Order: sequence, then structure tokens, then C-alpha cells
Amino acid sequence: MIQMDNGNTLESLANFMSIVDSPLKYIFHQTFVKTDMYAGGDCFGAFQWWLIAWVQAYSVDPNLDYLHRAAQA
Repeated sequence: MIQMDNGNTLESLANFMSIVDSPLKYIFHQTFVKTDMYAGGDCFGAFQWWLIAWVQAYSVDPNLDYLHRAAQA
């Protein structure tokens, strides 16, 4: 399993894809399956980045799993 320290990269990608039609939406799913709700580690700020990232990913690719993950952050 991939452990990422921050969700800000995912959020930045989602922000970009919200304005540009991109075939890179598969990255959301790949990130979802390779991380878990504890991807933020012990840092409260990192959990918040993941929450924002999953909400933004959902706005680009409406998969309810992303909202559930955001609710767990």
C-alpha cells in the first residue's frame, strides 16, 4: 500500500481536472485503492488535505466512495 503524507497533490490534480477535460480521472481510483483513511498519519492538517482532496475528486468524478473516504478523514 502506498503511504502518502499529504492529500494536497491529489487536491491540486482534482482542481486542474475540474477546469480541463482530462483522461487522468483513473488516478483518483488508483489513489483510492492504494491509500486508506489513515493516509494522513498523525497530522491533523494532513487529514484535512485528504478531506478536501476527496471532496474535490468527487466533484470531478462522482464516485460515492470518494465522499465516504472524505467523511472518514
